[in-house]
Order: sequence, then structure tokens, then C-alpha cells
Amino acid sequence: MKKISNGFDVFLQKAIKNQETRRKPFILNLDGFGEVEFIRPSNEEILKYVDEISNAVVVINDEATNTDMIKLHEASSKLVYVCCPYLQEKSLQESLSISNPFDTPSEVFGATMVLDIASQIMEKIEGKEIIEDINKKIKN
Repeated sequence: MKKISNGFDVFLQKAIKNQETRRKPFILNLDGFGEVEFIRPSNEEILKYVDEISNAVVVINDEATNTDMIKLHEASSKLVYVCCPYLQEKSLQESLSISNPFDTPSEVFGATMVLDIASQIMEKIEGKEIIEDINKKIKN
């Protein structure tokens, strides 16, 4: 029984360390803004983002035939918003007269940059493989 208990203790410590590492904020260096702090999205937010961007691309016979850029942008904007505490500040939204909080990333960074930031977030949280697969389908 001791062997199992020791094994579990090691597993538990690794699980705790993994969770703590995932919660650490990270910095992205953004053009025109410098270093901006972001936090890791929850697993649910990651899955929603991946689902939404997957639904934004129509794939027939392993080739992307159409990309709904509006859906792609909306998904990216939500991800950027939930990961950037600065964008969630009510004072920022009030200063820019933003009524829908998910519009904040586009108002602050612009549409193109929002897409880029979302990709950087996914890359930073080890979602790089997912993004590369989607980009391959879009390019082909």
C-alpha cells in the first residue's frame, strides 16, 4: 500500500504544480502597446474558441473553401477579452463608449491585430498545434 500512496503523492504534487503553472500570467509584446499582461483562458474558453473558429471555416475534401471572417473575428475578440484584464476594466470601456464588452479588443487594437493576438495566446498556452492545423486548412 505504501508504494501506491507514494506514487499518488508524487502525482498530486505534479498536478498542483501543473495547475499553478497554468494560472501564471504571461506577457505578449504588442505593436504600439509594448508588454501587455494576459492570463490563460479556462479550458471551457479554449474549447469555445476552437469550436467557433472551426465553425468559421468551411472545409470540403480537406480544403478550406470559405472562411467567415466575421465569425473568426468574433471568436478571437472574445478570447482576447477574457485573457486580458486591462480590456475588462469598466473605465476603459466607458472612456471609449463601448457598450458590448466583447467589442473592446477591436476598439483598442483593431480587427487585424485581434486575430493576431488570439493566435499568440493560443501559441503561448500550447494551442499552437490546433492553430497550425486550422491555418493549413485555410491556406489550402
